[in-house]
Amino acid sequence: MESLTNLREQLKDLTQQYFQLINFRKALVAKIQKTKPQDKKYFAFDPFQEKQIFKLQKEHLQNMSPRELLAYSLIMEEHACVTINAYPQWSQGEHISGQNMDLLSYVNPILLAVVHKEKYDELPLNEQFKNILESHV
Repeated sequence: MESLTNLREQLKDLTQQYFQLINFRKALVAKIQKTKPQDKKYFAFDPFQEKQIFKLQKEHLQNMSPRELLAYSLIMEEHACVTINAYPQWSQGEHISGQNMDLLSYVNPILLAVVHKEKYDELPLNEQFKNILESHV
């Protein structure tokens, strides 16, 4: 059996790698966003591309708790928000009409539709986001 010290050392190393990957991801997303025309609101948001990514990750995403899904969604949102109005603020409920429900309501709705379609179907989306999302989920 492994010692507690050894396990903690492994966890420390893994956490260091995790943060390195997060920083690498952020830099890569910034490069991608700079290549996009910045001529409209939400220019950094590509629903089709996001759905493809989430579908590829579906097996992993389905094993995540609601809090882990929200954390993942928050990281994506933070990385994509290169300027104001570049990317929807899911975590602020920008896509929701009225008062919100539960934790999953603040997760990227495309991610939610791929992982928990029934929860996505319950979202009270406002008209703007119904129109944006209707052909992508």
